[in-house]
Amino acid sequence: MTDHEQGDLHDLLDDAVADVEPGYALDRIRARTTTTKRRWPYAAGGAVLAIAASFTAFAVLGPDTAPRATDPGSTTSPSATATDTPAPEVVPVYFVGDTPDGPRLYREFQAGSGPEGAKMFALRAALSGAADPDYRSLWPAGATIEKYFMA
Repeated sequence: MTDHEQGDLHDLLDDAVADVEPGYALDRIRARTTTTKRRWPYAAGGAVLAIAASFTAFAVLGPDTAPRATDPGSTTSPSATATDTPAPEVVPVYFVGDTPDGPRLYREFQAGSGPEGAKMFALRAALSGAADPDYRSLWPAGATIEKYFMA
């Protein structure tokens, strides 16, 4: 390309862009392409989750105010019972039973009490066997609380 041709090309390009005024357009581009993010659903969901967790924690860790079961044949009220003999409680005891799908846990409610309390009564009942002959315990024969838990 000769000097004369280069000069003509320069003049043509200069005329083509002479009326173009560059400006700062980044803000306008961002405004057109950015969508507003709504964060309030996440905040509302978090608040609901926190409230549910609080209620669950209170229900699990709160005081046990449920009334205790008494012997149905008893004519005395629970408050009139002597303090040196514990009132019998109904406690859940879990055993294993066979099903077509394999062994499953079954819950059996047994009434009674021991000097150590309802939880120890339930443990002793689990070691001694179920009232229902279809259920069995997975503890070894001859297992005792003293052997496994008082060592």
